[in-house]
Amino acid sequence: MNEIKDTHHHVQANSQPLVTIGLPTYNRPAGLQKCLETILQQTYSNLEIIISDNCSTNEAVQQVIQQHAAKDSRIKPFRQNENLGLEENFNFVFEKASATYFTWMSDDDYFDDNYIAECVQFLQANPDHVLCSGVAKYYSGDHFLFDEKMFKTDQRTSFARLFTYFSKVEKNGNFYGVFRNRLLKKKPIVVHIGCDWLVMATLAILGKLSYISTTSYHRSI
Repeated sequence: MNEIKDTHHHVQANSQPLVTIGLPTYNRPAGLQKCLETILQQTYSNLEIIISDNCSTNEAVQQVIQQHAAKDSRIKPFRQNENLGLEENFNFVFEKASATYFTWMSDDDYFDDNYIAECVQFLQANPDHVLCSGVAKYYSGDHFLFDEKMFKTDQRTSFARLFTYFSKVEKNGNFYGVFRNRLLKKKPIVVHIGCDWLVMATLAILGKLSYISTTSYHRSI
């Protein structure tokens, strides 16, 4: 594993809490390009962007990463010497995070420009909530398919929240919400079917989960 050295060194004072975006990637240079462009257009500026290239065989992936890292000091890129597998690459970017808040992002998806700002604002105003997401929208290529039927897991007890989550979860779009860091164990994603459901169920035990309709996360089907 080799860290790509950052060549951009501007520092800007920012009173906003730091947010880490964890971006695992593998062999999707076009998707990664669009994904990074939307991250860097976020209205919320105090970001740490952890990218882990999972030993891509397509050299264009590194070209995209290095191009953006050279321009923006918030990007912290890593390249794995061997493929870790999907789950471990997601765990890797989580383990590298140092921020107050964290969100994963897939390299074939993208955020609305206000996504991080809206989710962080909600979490700051609602300390009993541990995660906030936008509305998940689904696409096939550039063709819009549908909005996910989002739901809130905001019951008073952890048992009620856990029951609500498992009774309503479908495509689990709120997995890509912003959540309070340090709540999950070092490697929260294990290798089994529905591993992302387990992450969300764990968060539901720890606190309330919600979504807001003022911003969206756009997912490739």
